Amino acid sequence: MTISYDKFGLKEVINASGKMTILGVSKVSENVLAAQHFGG
Repeated sequence: MTISYDKFGLKEVINASGKMTILGVSKVSENVLAAQHFGG
C-alpha cells in the first residue's frame, strides 16, 4: 500500500534537528550524524 502525500495535503520533510521528534527519540546512523555536524 502506497500512501500519497498529495492525497492528504502533506509534504515530505527531513528532521535535521537532532534525535528528538514530537513522537519520541529516533536513532540515526553515524553517517547521518556526521552529515548533520558538517551541515551545521
